[in-house]
This record gives sequence, structure tokens and C-alpha cells, in this order.
Amino acid sequence: MTEHADKKYDVAISFRWTDIEQVRELYELLRDRMQVFLADDRLEEFVGTDGEESFGYIFRDQSRIVVIFYRPDWGSTPYTRAEEAAIKQRAFSEGYGFTIWVPMDAQKSIPPYLPPQYIWFDFERYGVSGLASVIEARVRENGVMVRNETMIDRLKQINRRIDLDKNRRLFQNSQSGFEFVTSEAVRFESVLTESAKQFSSISNEIPFIVKPDGRYITVSAGRFKCQFVISPNASYLRGEPSLHCSILKYDQKRPYSDQWVHKKKIEFQPTLNEVNEPAWVLQDNHNYNLESAISHMMEQFAEMVYTDLESDPLR
Repeated sequence: MTEHADKKYDVAISFRWTDIEQVRELYELLRDRMQVFLADDRLEEFVGTDGEESFGYIFRDQSRIVVIFYRPDWGSTPYTRAEEAAIKQRAFSEGYGFTIWVPMDAQKSIPPYLPPQYIWFDFERYGVSGLASVIEARVRENGVMVRNETMIDRLKQINRRIDLDKNRRLFQNSQSGFEFVTSEAVRFESVLTESAKQFSSISNEIPFIVKPDGRYITVSAGRFKCQFVISPNASYLRGEPSLHCSILKYDQKRPYSDQWVHKKKIEFQPTLNEVNEPAWVLQDNHNYNLESAISHMMEQFAEMVYTDLESDPLR
């Protein structure tokens, strides 16, 4: 018997909601073959309990392996703060060998308290399948017999995908899809404003200014502006993207009426994620929540702004 034989979960996953779609994709690969703790899938277990303490107990005492989808703001919410404290408490006696850290930001950040020799997982390079394989190997190292995938498992996965594809097609033009986009529209401006603040904090000389502009909400920075639109009727009535942005660049050399030049358009449709919950889908078929969808658009916009400044710093 191993020292972790009494653990309830083979793996527990800690994450910020920005990465929920990648986390759910990983969960789908693991769920049929090992015991996985994913808070979003087990919230009903914590009704009537101190959720933060319960989460801490799971990450400290009840999981063999802990996977952390890490961003610099991980640990800033009540639950991830409790999870981080539990991980640190456990590491004090065990070291960090029970953890797998997965940096999710562009800089591939890891927490400063990790030992310098610690090797993190490169999600951008190896993807969710590679991460699932690493987790499986680590769980086996803990003495757990991970059940090999059978034909029945594969057929179950195929059947879930068939059902999901059917539900996704129905969702876009359904009343439920309309209500989802309507509810997202209510908080759209506040989420966009918060995202713009983060980019403004990079440099005092390059503010990202948010301004409602008719049917658009416009974010301006440098010689660029990005016009954001969210429309509940677009998919429901016309089959068009319900969430999109257009990035334009100012060119004073062009005629006055044509000085804003279109550079890029990014479009999202309402969809269902891997566990049949409403989400947003990009043209590349990756799913996003509203926060990560706006973050994706703002990143594309900000990259253009800073690339332009770098190429013409004296303008």
C-alpha cells in the first residue's frame, strides 16, 4: 500500500475561470479512467459547508496529484487562495512533487516560491493530450492502477460528442441561446472595462480608453480603435456572430471620410462547452467564457498597438 492509498481523488485541478474550457477538455479525457476533482463538476457536494475550507481539505489531504493551471492572478480569489494555502501547507512536509504546474499566460509565469529546479508543463507546446499523459504517468507512480481505455470508453466519448454537436446546433437558434447572450450583454461593458484597465496598467503613456459609441463599445489606444459588439438577436434571428470586434487603424494620409482602415475582425458564436453549458466559440473551435473571449480580443488589439509603436516610436 502506498502512502497515498487513502486519498479520495487521483487528481485535483485548480484554475482560474479564464482557463475553464481547457480544464474541461482535460477533465473529459480523464474522467472515465480515474477519480478527478473539478470544482465546477462537484459544487453540489459543498452545499451547506464552508466551501473554502472544504476545497483546502481536498487539495491538502484528499488528492494524490494536484494540477494547477497557473496565472499570476491565481490565488487572488477566495477558492484559489484557499487552494494555494493548502498546497503550500502540504508542500511544507512533502515538497512540491505532488504538483503539476501549467503556466497559461504568455510569459509562462510560475510562482516565485517554487524551487528553481522545478520543471513545469508547457501547455502551449504539448496541449491537453500531452498533459493528460503526464497526469496518468504521475498517478501510476503513486501506485494507482489507471484503467486502460476500452472500446466502451471510446464509444461513450464518441456518443457524448454526437450528443454535444446536436445540442450545439440547436442552441445557437434557441430561446436558451438568446437568453444566454442577453445575460452576457448585461455584464459585457464591465468585463471589457476591467480588461482595458489591465492593459492600461502596462504603461501610463498608452491608456486603453473605453467609450460607449452607439451600438458599439469602443476601446482606443495609440493609432488604433477596437469596436466591440454583442447582439442577442444576431445568432438567434440571423445566424450571425453574436459577439465580435473590429480593429481599425487611423491613417491621416487617407481622405478624411476614409481615415479609419479596417485591420482585423474577430467573431464569436454562442455555443455549448464540453459539459453542455453555454459558452462562446471562436472560428478555431476553441471555447471561451465571456472573460476569456474579451481577453483574447483585447490581446489581439493590444499587440497591434504595441507593434505599431515599436515600428514607429517617434511618431
